[in-house]
Amino acid sequence: MLNVWRLDIRSSWAHVLALCFIGGIGALSTARFSPAFLWWNAGLAAALALAAPAVEWKYGTAAFLHSLPANRDDVVNGRFLGGGLAVLACAVLATGLAFGLAAVAAAVGRPWPAWVCVASLLAFLIVAASLVGVALVGQFALGFGPGSAVASVVALLLVAGVELPAAGPAGAGPGAASRPGGVVAWGVALVAEQAGWPVACLVAGAAATAVLWLARGVARRFHRRREF
Repeated sequence: MLNVWRLDIRSSWAHVLALCFIGGIGALSTARFSPAFLWWNAGLAAALALAAPAVEWKYGTAAFLHSLPANRDDVVNGRFLGGGLAVLACAVLATGLAFGLAAVAAAVGRPWPAWVCVASLLAFLIVAASLVGVALVGQFALGFGPGSAVASVVALLLVAGVELPAAGPAGAGPGAASRPGGVVAWGVALVAEQAGWPVACLVAGAAATAVLWLARGVARRFHRRREF
């Protein structure tokens, strides 16, 4: 698994750096618009997870990966390790930018943005993990091209059906939105109401991990049947 992940990093580092540069600019550009900002970062996580498969697809080297001393399950595990790290990196980016810019706004006398709250960012973690899981399952099941198309359709359905940012009162601060408008964020906030925010953080992290774990199991089944 680790050997596959290291190989992916060595083969796609230029693409990863380019995506990070573009993603950073896009995150700064969309920071004032909560849905665009959160979905941009979720999409960035999926793009980073698909960087190595994109290189393989471009140069037609997917079959050569299996000439290494690694079985098919190791390939899937390595890709999902990279996907999980991409979700964590984008979650850190989203949290740092959102709370940093909100703090600057509050310092100059502007109200704290309603969507910058713990519930929104924990919901982002779950949705980003779901998006990465779908993207990787599609890639292992159908190949990079068709799999990416399917993942894009699912992403559009998520954007249309999941209200990601919370809808708390403006100026209430980062712990606001006890009953946010987004379905996922509402569930996170409901757990926080019953058990506190530390437990809600643990539940959200466990949910994101479970999503990637289940997606990994599905991807392993598809990849074992794949012919090159």
